[in-house]
Amino acid sequence: MSDDRPRRSELVAPGSERKFLVSAAASSADSICIDLEDGVAPNAKSDARELTAEVLRTLDWQGKRCGVRVNQVGSDAFYDDLDVLVQAPSSSLDAIVLPKVNSVADVYVAESYLGRVERSAGRLIPLKIDLMIETVPGLLAIEKLRSASVRVESLLLGSGDLAIETGARVFGRSPGTEEEKDRQKSHSRHRVLLAARSAGLVAMDGPSFSALSDTEWLAREVRQASLMGFDGKWILHPSHIRIVNDGFALTPEEESWALQVLADYKASAERGVGAARGADDRVIDHASVALAQRLLRRRKA
Repeated sequence: MSDDRPRRSELVAPGSERKFLVSAAASSADSICIDLEDGVAPNAKSDARELTAEVLRTLDWQGKRCGVRVNQVGSDAFYDDLDVLVQAPSSSLDAIVLPKVNSVADVYVAESYLGRVERSAGRLIPLKIDLMIETVPGLLAIEKLRSASVRVESLLLGSGDLAIETGARVFGRSPGTEEEKDRQKSHSRHRVLLAARSAGLVAMDGPSFSALSDTEWLAREVRQASLMGFDGKWILHPSHIRIVNDGFALTPEEESWALQVLADYKASAERGVGAARGADDRVIDHASVALAQRLLRRRKA
């Protein structure tokens, strides 16, 4: 991961609504995704991309990582999105989020056109690319997508569109227990997470589609994703930021354990011992150290 900023919460805001964009910039979300795709009506896309370019240039984003979800690769709106966004001088834009990626060909098309527009605009720092895994072909091609371009920085699970494609009954009042509905996402979650980790990419869980007021359901989803190893989660409403940030943050108990592991391992290494018996009566080895170091990186948040 080349960007060390935390990605616990990634708030999605429609590019057509100034008030939501202003709110997102001022929020405590770690990162922002401005949406020009599903969150914008077809007849509002032209104004939305102009507004997005404007707010990226004029609002104070407080150091947040900012991405823009453009329209699907190959559409007229996709090319218009990149033309406007890249030509507008802004240091706030960090990444282009590609929705409904089906194959490496989609990434090649995006990378090629993005490079052309960047050169035309004189942009010196190449934009990153986040890939949304939300179609069946995309999920099946994920092992190739993860390394399709050096620009790729994140894999994002688009659980809503993927459920539509697979026919999973996870919305509204569909039958099944909470555990049964959770299991329907388990396979796709693992595929996205493993592909991201194997390529050194950020792994983001998809948004919760429960009622906005159902914070218990959200907290359970966050706990699951955090325990699995995801870096963060997409969210659709500012009221969810605190729950998500807290759920992905390092706990005091984890921090204490990690620091003790590093101290015990250092002491054993100085005695010429490769593995040691830790203070918690567990064996400490290189794997324990790697896990402790990974946990402590969360303290940057």
